[in-house]
Amino acid sequence: MFHIEQNIKNGAYMSFLEYALEFCDIATLLVRNHNKIVIDSYNQRIMPEYEIGYCEELNDPSEAVFYENACRFVERIFEGDIVKAYYTSRYFTTLSGDEKKVYHIRFTEKTVRGLWDAESFFAWRYPFLPEDLCLFSKGKYWLINLAHERELLIYDERPETRALLQKFNIQFSEWSMDPKNIRGLNDFGGYDTPK
Repeated sequence: MFHIEQNIKNGAYMSFLEYALEFCDIATLLVRNHNKIVIDSYNQRIMPEYEIGYCEELNDPSEAVFYENACRFVERIFEGDIVKAYYTSRYFTTLSGDEKKVYHIRFTEKTVRGLWDAESFFAWRYPFLPEDLCLFSKGKYWLINLAHERELLIYDERPETRALLQKFNIQFSEWSMDPKNIRGLNDFGGYDTPK
């Protein structure tokens, strides 16, 4: 596994997306709804003062506009390629109390062209874009993007992946990984409590 704290941007970003077309089949993006707090068994450990099932609706007009615009962006750019969309408090890369709308998008050449609306992996940050673009291969992580934290994890050990990182002078460290521990799309779903 490659751990990267340097932003992959511009031509390197586009090359990485095109390279990923060889084996990735799903991209995910999330849109945070900071106007809705939902507590379930997953996030209660960071918010123990709330009971499971607690739900609070806030009314911040600017947050509502950001949320709606980001959702419309995903639905317009990736129209016809969204294979699943759901609400949850959990996402592959985040643990918080706010509700998120998660989109699973078929990863195709058309999708890659839509992803060029951002100039880099770390540009996928709320409130101006959906956040944390992640890529999956056969239901398992291939690339995890923690945009606000400025961290990328690539679950791949192919020499070609290392060569692509080196070609663009991307600094990385290598971590060992046990393939049995790689999480995937089915490890996270919607709510485990009523909304």
